[in-house]
Amino acid sequence: MIPKYIRVAILAVKAARYIWKAIKCLSKGRMEVSVLDATAITVSMLRRDFKTAGSVMFLLEIGEILEDWTHKKSVSDLAGSMSLNVGKVWLKTEGQPVLVKSSEINANDEIIVNAGSMIPFDGVVSDGEALVNQSTLTGEGVPVHRSVGATVYAGTVIEESFASIAARLQSLLIFCGYQKVIFITIFVGCVMY
Repeated sequence: MIPKYIRVAILAVKAARYIWKAIKCLSKGRMEVSVLDATAITVSMLRRDFKTAGSVMFLLEIGEILEDWTHKKSVSDLAGSMSLNVGKVWLKTEGQPVLVKSSEINANDEIIVNAGSMIPFDGVVSDGEALVNQSTLTGEGVPVHRSVGATVYAGTVIEESFASIAARLQSLLIFCGYQKVIFITIFVGCVMY
């Protein structure tokens, strides 16, 4: 067992962190939770109730660990739900379109996206026009008309096209799948029914 004076010294060193946070808050004229935490710890130590001071600091540290874990989990879950999960796209070739993995798209490749499909990459329309539903990004309830020179965004949906449209990516950095960084040029084409 550790002698009492050493335990008290360890508690004082740990308490200094909480007291310093409280002093910084008070110096800025703010009353935050850290002030209350430091008050509880300091009062317990002044009353020579070192077990209570240690318990309070232990619980605060557990709370910080849970807060960090919850934050990381929330960010991870949000990123997972916001990812496009477009595994395959139609690659336009000189003959017929070919279904390939989206991770295989390289610079200057052309892809075809039909009406009703999600646009897998950000780009700029270079030919034709379409109505694009951007509600997932902007919250707009009405589809937006996109024509030559207009930007189209990944995750939006082509609702209707008036002719075939092509979208060209302009030196945009894209993170695909497993954080693989690629530069691509794409063409988004819509088939008119």
